[in-house]
Amino acid sequence: GCEPTHPNEVPGNANMVAEGDRNLVYTTPSRGMVYIYDTNTKRLVWAGEVDGGRQIEVDRHNNKVMVNGNLVVTKLQPYGQDQIYFQPSGNNSLVNPPPPQPAPQPQPAPGSVTISPNLSVAPTTQPSPSQNPQQ
Repeated sequence: GCEPTHPNEVPGNANMVAEGDRNLVYTTPSRGMVYIYDTNTKRLVWAGEVDGGRQIEVDRHNNKVMVNGNLVVTKLQPYGQDQIYFQPSGNNSLVNPPPPQPAPQPQPAPGSVTISPNLSVAPTTQPSPSQNPQQ
């Protein structure tokens, strides 16, 4: 059958954004978790939370990984095939679908009083019997 390509070490809602056996460069679109997975050794090379606009670079020539210019992995297994996965953080990411719209407010039932600003709520002009004892 079809084997899922998603490695166990990577969450299911992380998307593969780059793959290759040479240099990989990926810039994060938003804050989220980055996972770098070596498909040859079947091991997670690096995982970490990064802000948006960070450059993730897998340098296979020197077998190292840099995040925004900072060295995070210095000894990759040589001749690996790498996959970069990105899992956006839930709150401020544009990658996730927008949250569901709030449910419409229930309409008032027929016969209920809806107070509108321009309606006067004063008692009607005809006095009720309790207010007019002389009858």
